Amino acid sequence: MISKEDAISQFRQIIGQKTSWLTLMGSQFVEHLAIFISWCLREALWRLERLQQEFFLSTALNRSSILAHVEDREYIPRKKTPSSGPMQITNNGVASMSFPIHTPFISGNDLDYLTMAAVTVPSGQSVNIPVSQTKKETVTFKILQEKPFYEHLLSKDQSLHLTRFDVYLNTDGNGFILWNMRRLFRNTTASDRVYDEFFSHTGQM
Repeated sequence: MISKEDAISQFRQIIGQKTSWLTLMGSQFVEHLAIFISWCLREALWRLERLQQEFFLSTALNRSSILAHVEDREYIPRKKTPSSGPMQITNNGVASMSFPIHTPFISGNDLDYLTMAAVTVPSGQSVNIPVSQTKKETVTFKILQEKPFYEHLLSKDQSLHLTRFDVYLNTDGNGFILWNMRRLFRNTTASDRVYDEFFSHTGQM
C-alpha cells in the first residue's frame, strides 16, 4: 500500500510537468488538493487489494464471492430441520375420522403443521399423532427442450426454508413417477430416472 507522503509526492511530480500549474505549486490549494488525491488513490488501491482477496475462499468476505467458491466445490448446505412433536386430535363428531399422512393443519397462532403418520380418530375420542412444523408446496414446470442436464432453481425464499423435496416427472402422460436422488449421478446409467441437487452462487437450490 502506498503511503500518503508518496502519493502526495507523485501528485506534485505530475502537476509539476504542467506549465499551467507551476504558479500554484507552492499554494495551499495544491497542498490540500494533493492530500485529497492521495486519499482517493489509497482508497482505490485498498479496494483493489481487497478485491484480489475475494479470489480465495480463505480470505473472501463478500457473500456472493463465498457462494461462488462453494458452488465450484459442489457444496450443498444442510437443510432446515423443522420442529416436531405430538399433537392431540379430538373427534367431537358422531363418526370416525381418518387423516392420511401429510395432512395439513394450521394452529391457532397461524403456524403450519403436517401429520407424519396416518391416523383414525374414533367418535368422541382423542388421539395423539406426530406432526412437523412445515407445509407442502408444489412447484410445477415444463421441460420444453431436450438437454443433457435440465436445471431448475427454486426461489430464494423457498431455498431458505427448504426441509426436503421430491422430484416427480410425467414423461409419457400416464402420471407422475417419483425419481431417485443420486448425488453427483454416481452409479447411474443414461436410462435411470435420477436427479441431483446443487446450490448456486445466488443462494438458490
